[in-house]
Amino acid sequence: MGVLQQMRTTLASRQREAEVYAADATGYYEVFRPATLADAATKTNWRKATMVGGGRRHRGRAGRGGVAHVVVEVVDPRLKTAGDTWRA
Repeated sequence: MGVLQQMRTTLASRQREAEVYAADATGYYEVFRPATLADAATKTNWRKATMVGGGRRHRGRAGRGGVAHVVVEVVDPRLKTAGDTWRA
């Protein structure tokens, strides 16, 4: 129970600190009014989504190509280096 009580005390302390800071915030900005759903941006950024998706697709193809190359190198029985002749 000691750890649980310590966590609860820490959380309560942080909550009080956040409330005091929110009541009298010092710094470069001041909250004039709380945010509402009407203030939220709802525009979908299709260009950004397309670019990110394309990049992920390219990385996936490159990864699969690299795995295929490793598999071919491991399975291929032909000699590839001079050291292979001594091992063969």
